[in-house]
Amino acid sequence: SLKKAIEDTSKVNTFNALSSEYRKTDPQKAISYAQKGISLAKKIGFKKGESEGLISLAGRYFSQNQLDSAD
Repeated sequence: SLKKAIEDTSKVNTFNALSSEYRKTDPQKAISYAQKGISLAKKIGFKKGESEGLISLAGRYFSQNQLDSAD
């Protein structure tokens, strides 16, 4: 289960992949996964995962015309 997974780069990558996967079918879920990935990446110092999460999050906000939320 994702909740029990070790908090490492693989979990960040999984959150980012899930965000991408849900981008068209459930944008809110995609945003939630991106935020979780970003938060964990910051916590463990995984800059690449953090940047990928931020790009994903910005894309989700852009697609919903919520550009002011992408901060």
